[in-house]
Amino acid sequence: MQKLDAFTYMLGLARKAGQVTTGTPQVHRSLGRGDAAIILLDSGVSERTQKDFSDKSLYYDVPCLILEEGILSRTVGKPGCMVAAVRPGPLGERLRVLAKELDIKEPKNDGETGRNPSEVREDRAAEEK
Repeated sequence: MQKLDAFTYMLGLARKAGQVTTGTPQVHRSLGRGDAAIILLDSGVSERTQKDFSDKSLYYDVPCLILEEGILSRTVGKPGCMVAAVRPGPLGERLRVLAKELDIKEPKNDGETGRNPSEVREDRAAEEK
């Protein structure tokens, strides 16, 4: 099984298990409650939405990933779905690992520096040590 197929399979499994939240307002609420392990964006979202979720991912220390256009809506079974969050737990952690193996991109947006959120998280972790 290819890694992208494994990622979409795990995302579909998480959706069937009720571990996926879709829609911008619902994902915002999940982030605020600390109920998101990973944020997934469709590549067709606007730059403003990318910036919004990139900023929130930095603030809440949750990875935000951009998937190829159409994969998210096809996998969660909701046409036009552009934003989703997966709850913390084994499925969320497995998706984080698979995303790292696939090298799925994060939106580039850290204010003036232009670095992506994963680089900022690594710097924060190094400072804490």
